[in-house]
Amino acid sequence: CGDIDAVFSDAMMPGMNGLDLADTAADAYPSIKIVLTSGFTARAHWERRTRRFPFVEKPYSIDTVIRLLTS
Repeated sequence: CGDIDAVFSDAMMPGMNGLDLADTAADAYPSIKIVLTSGFTARAHWERRTRRFPFVEKPYSIDTVIRLLTS
């Protein structure tokens, strides 16, 4: 997938939200690592989705993000 190995995105963004971005990236680049974060979105919002991505709530530690991206 070129120079992109991972996507770390907030789930709440204007326009295309992080869940849509994650779906689009995963469709285009199936091997890419994706981790989502948010300080506002309820976990149940994305757990109901067919495709699930690792999630870390804000505030998070960089160690947690690295662990999720490398697992």
